Amino acid sequence: MAESIDQNYIVSEMIKHRLNELLFSFDPLHLEYKLFNMAVEDFLNYLRYTWSVELQEWMPAEVEDNDPSPSEKLRFLIFNWLEKDPKSAKEELDAWVSLWFAKWKERIKVLFGPEETNKNIEHIQKMVHKGSSMMGHEELKQFKEPVLFTFISQGELAGTEILTDTIIKREAGKLRHAPREIKEKVQFLNTCMVEARALSRTAGHFIFVSVKDFKWRVETNG
Repeated sequence: MAESIDQNYIVSEMIKHRLNELLFSFDPLHLEYKLFNMAVEDFLNYLRYTWSVELQEWMPAEVEDNDPSPSEKLRFLIFNWLEKDPKSAKEELDAWVSLWFAKWKERIKVLFGPEETNKNIEHIQKMVHKGSSMMGHEELKQFKEPVLFTFISQGELAGTEILTDTIIKREAGKLRHAPREIKEKVQFLNTCMVEARALSRTAGHFIFVSVKDFKWRVETNG
């Protein structure tokens, strides 16, 4: 069936085409490819946010599984979106990529040498490492979507995944132990969402990418 085609691949190719128009060149071995991967990830996150209600309620008849995963539902929604009006979908995606690219330039700085690295990044990395050690993947995952959606609702389009992970791990790194009780989890989530809103109101760059090793680093206040 047509739905079996990887819809993420189709969207990826559309994003690559638009980025190529904006950049005038596209070299998969250089920084542009890192930018491209982030754009695809951010656009899928944007669709999850925009279609959050549909993803909860919609059940495609073609799915044999009675309990399809959110990713499977998203693929079907993307397929319907592309099939319904391909021209409109392309225009909508092109407009989003243009906004995303403008946000990327506002939020992300390319580092060409270690002398440009902000000293605060080392402190943030230590907090993030501590938070990662304290909370496992599944524990962190339960807080991810609300924080991710908070960033997107505040107009953050670029780097949503790394921003979300950094905020959650950084805040976890401030704790003596991982939140266990419901009250602790709610309080922790509220703190992360408040921090996400505060960071979104901050002007300038706070994501840094090193050309030397292609590693992402995030600088926040806290």
